[in-house]
Amino acid sequence: MIAVNPDVLFITYVDKQTADELQLQTGVPVVVLSYGGASRASFEINTVYESLTLAGDITGTGKRAEDVIEYMKQNFEDLNQRTKNITENEKPTVYLGGIAKSGSQGITSTQYKFLPFEALSAKNVVNELELGKSPQQTFVDKERLISWNPNYIFIDEGSFNGIKEEYEKNPELFNSFTAFNGGNTHAVLPITSYTINIGTLLADSYYIGKTIYPDQFNDINSEEKADEIYGFLVGKGVYNQMKSDYGGFGKIDSNTFEIK
Repeated sequence: MIAVNPDVLFITYVDKQTADELQLQTGVPVVVLSYGGASRASFEINTVYESLTLAGDITGTGKRAEDVIEYMKQNFEDLNQRTKNITENEKPTVYLGGIAKSGSQGITSTQYKFLPFEALSAKNVVNELELGKSPQQTFVDKERLISWNPNYIFIDEGSFNGIKEEYEKNPELFNSFTAFNGGNTHAVLPITSYTINIGTLLADSYYIGKTIYPDQFNDINSEEKADEIYGFLVGKGVYNQMKSDYGGFGKIDSNTFEIK
């Protein structure tokens, strides 16, 4: 860090003492940014906006920070507007399997208050566990997952290969799910690697929304929307690269466990 001679260091997930020690060791001003909590699964969008504003002010890119914040707000509001009038009785139940934790995990690794489900006000079966206010990775018993039998199952592609091996070893588990046999199991891009990628969070939300609420998202092409999001946030539409790296959006074939 000293060798590249930065004017400022940005850091996350540390306390004030750690930041002060780093500043003392390097002689470079240290600024702490936050996603809204100590956990890497924590996410509070207004805190993210505050962090972007602070970073923009310090780096002289305040206008860009404002534009990014406004773009995020527009997309989250669009997701809300599309789904706000769907009654609880009309909502299918949903589940996400394969949330990574210190490496890839199996089908029973999931997220309480999974952020794309929250953005869509979807009926996440895991939320009945009532684990608190913040999103968090958790494991569920296979028996509980079978009893939930969600209408839609989504697989986090960060753990896709491991879950495919799990399927090959224990196809009976997967065949016990109506969603798997009925063609309602889908792959989504991983939104978390060390921390949350907000662009992928939004891209996944639109794909999941189109999957479970097709009428409300009938004007959305999920891959084109993903490229629009990536293009605005990182300057390039990188969905095809994400698809090459992870597998991309798609339905999982119940016979081959391949993404179609």
